[in-house]
Amino acid sequence: MAGTTRAEERRSVFARIARYDVPPEELEETINAFREAGASLQKLEGMIGGYLLVDPEEGTTISLTLWETQRLLEASQTRAASLRQRAVQAAGGSVQSVANYEVALEFGGHTRVLTEDEA
Repeated sequence: MAGTTRAEERRSVFARIARYDVPPEELEETINAFREAGASLQKLEGMIGGYLLVDPEEGTTISLTLWETQRLLEASQTRAASLRQRAVQAAGGSVQSVANYEVALEFGGHTRVLTEDEA
């Protein structure tokens, strides 16, 4: 299509990925704090969903949030930063990095919720 960007030619999704360092013994506190932060984020316009990834041995934690548009991702930055800081500090950790991306490819095509037995 003439005059459109690659992102406009397909339905784009945008992601924010943040990496944290938290004490491994505070992992449950970290998960609970981010559960609360996620509930607040879900109220923001354009928020599609998110994930919290953890390495229980090292304490490395990564959050991934997905947004409908780049504009809405950017509009959420201040509120997301506040929630991120509050959550990680509750567990005695720190934010290591934050970056925004355009999702270039989705594979799998669905979301599957793990049961407690699978997790």
